[in-house]
Amino acid sequence: MDRPAAAHPPARPALRALRIAGWNAALVLVALALVAIAGEAYLRLSGAFVASALPLRFVPGVGLLYEPHAEMRYTNGLDFWTVQRANGLGFLDREPPAPERAAASCHVAVFGDSFVEAIEVAIEDKLHVRLEALAALALPELDVTAQAWGRRGTGQANQLPYYDEYARPLRPDLVVLVVTSNDFRDNSPTVTALAGWQGSDPARRPYAYPERTAGGGIRLRPPHP
Repeated sequence: MDRPAAAHPPARPALRALRIAGWNAALVLVALALVAIAGEAYLRLSGAFVASALPLRFVPGVGLLYEPHAEMRYTNGLDFWTVQRANGLGFLDREPPAPERAAASCHVAVFGDSFVEAIEVAIEDKLHVRLEALAALALPELDVTAQAWGRRGTGQANQLPYYDEYARPLRPDLVVLVVTSNDFRDNSPTVTALAGWQGSDPARRPYAYPERTAGGGIRLRPPHP
């Protein structure tokens, strides 16, 4: 008498659940890959980018500035992607006017920190450039020219070398200091080391700072490389 064929036993529940989980994981990975590919295509087509690139150099007696003529890319990864070039001195502005051009105009020198540097916007949208455009409409007889000397994380004491080295030869008719609340911190190497650049040595900061001399006077300590 022939024996009946044995029926295949049902798959064990644990093995079946493992297979389902494996398929689900594979589908999730494929979906993530497609999203990544779509995101990369969008960034390339829109001109956006993922990481900021801000090449710096140390200028003796002045401090940290941008690499002259280098391309600066800056983004918060959310709502702005700016690309601009530093000028020949390492500031995010147009090239300074020739001394004779500055002398023939009403020349304005604007100093400040990140509000003046304004890396988040194109050069033509920065406040001093807008000032030139507004002055040309409202007061054309003045022939206003403006130049910005701004660097993020600096206070007025740190910006003094910008005036001495770069702005003073242009003999500006008007000097504008854009002051913000954190400048009070940035003017002190000790407070900056405690609240700003935590762990940094106050005696070795890459910007100029005022310090008291042995005779009780005040001198400007040069920036440390």
